[in-house]
Amino acid sequence: EQARQVAVPHFVQVSDISDWDLLEKTSLPIIHKINFDPRECDLTIALTSSPANYILLESNADFSLEIYAEELKALSSVKHICLGWGITKENIENIMNDVSPWAIAIEGGEEERPGIKTFEEMAEILELLEEEL
Repeated sequence: EQARQVAVPHFVQVSDISDWDLLEKTSLPIIHKINFDPRECDLTIALTSSPANYILLESNADFSLEIYAEELKALSSVKHICLGWGITKENIENIMNDVSPWAIAIEGGEEERPGIKTFEEMAEILELLEEEL
């Protein structure tokens, strides 16, 4: 009989931290997913007001990540920041040098047809990162 492998989680990701007391009872580190919109709140307040030490920072707003590079670098000394927006093959080197995020989250590209995404840009970003390391 073949042994069944069970995936062991390393983190818990949440968007809503209203039940922080309950979340804190887990032995796993918690990643707080924040959808940042500069028209609604200040970046420093958004990140430092979260009780989580790990932040997945995403945005649907149309603005450049680079304008927050200095602020994000300073906040990276307080929180583990995973950047999940604004990353392209053209700016990945600057982001890694100027922001020094703990991690990045990248997605596949546009859908070629329903359910099928292209991963060319993601592959190019990963290749650039590999060359830097």
